[in-house]
Amino acid sequence: MSAALKPIHIDEFKIVIKSITDAEIALLGKQIHNSIDRLERSNFIMQALLQKAKGQEVKEAFDEEEFDTGEQDEEDLKVYSDSIRENEIVLDNLHKRVEALDDESLNRDITPPTKPPNVKPALKKVEVDADNDIIDSNAPNSVFL
Repeated sequence: MSAALKPIHIDEFKIVIKSITDAEIALLGKQIHNSIDRLERSNFIMQALLQKAKGQEVKEAFDEEEFDTGEQDEEDLKVYSDSIRENEIVLDNLHKRVEALDDESLNRDITPPTKPPNVKPALKKVEVDADNDIIDSNAPNSVFL
């Protein structure tokens, strides 16, 4: 699986995932989704900081106190812009990997790790005897003094 963790071309990734187990596909799917979530959050924050630094209105709120950026110059704005652009490239690559994992999961006839199952779990039916003809210490109407 270590080969799947190195940055490899998507075609090589598709070949590698054919040789890993179903559990490793599920784990890899979770890791990729975690990476996607973090990159999207980073881009959101950098975009907001970029807008704020340019004096533009920030459309969505974020915790500004968490990011004490102080004075920002043109170099900072360039770093934000470059980082957002680079993250978008990585995100595109990660989305392609998600598609590849989904395709491999379908080929194996397993639930794709990136999609929750469509079936809702059945609720467990609990039967409780509400009349006090027997002693049941777990019944909701039991009181011990």
